[in-house]
Amino acid sequence: MSKADWIKAAQEQKQPELMHMIMTACKKPGDFVADPRLLSYLGNRRELLKVLDFGCGLGRNCIGIARFSDKWEVMGYDLTPMIERAHRYIPSTTTDKDILDRIYLTDSMQTAVEEYRPDVALACFCLQHIDKSELLDILPWMGDHIPKLIVSGRTWMDDGTLDAFALVEACGWRITKTHERDASNPLGEHRVVEYASPASHRI
Repeated sequence: MSKADWIKAAQEQKQPELMHMIMTACKKPGDFVADPRLLSYLGNRRELLKVLDFGCGLGRNCIGIARFSDKWEVMGYDLTPMIERAHRYIPSTTTDKDILDRIYLTDSMQTAVEEYRPDVALACFCLQHIDKSELLDILPWMGDHIPKLIVSGRTWMDDGTLDAFALVEACGWRITKTHERDASNPLGEHRVVEYASPASHRI
């Protein structure tokens, strides 16, 4: 969807329909495949890695992460309604016990961040849906516990004005690499940025 299309939808759609668009990216859930380029940014697939899928939705990227490397495990975090859907969706998509055994789901940020202690967090098209005040509270706290963050998504947030990446950087996360996407991408202004946590470069 273009920026104008999304803002129009956000203004006109009823909340259930809008949430369906967010969860499915306007696709049938079964049609979604995790982008292998995005997964490769998380780390070395031959080494043990604990990944946090922040804002995991139905858990589609959780499946992709666990499938990408048999040495990786993933914790999917989202709000309770999403996690309830993920608990149903993930087993319906794969029966591979090894993959399922390396996927964990929670609606508790305390569990996802402080107890799980991930090596890297992936925020894929979720920061754009969170209020600025909440992000300014969450992101510094995450930076105290997670050394690396991958943010994938459009630059503009749901209100069409704020820049999600600028908010991440305002919270002290330092850019280590930027991956520009195809300018013809219908989502527009789509970037993937790798960040080092504020804690990693404090003096």
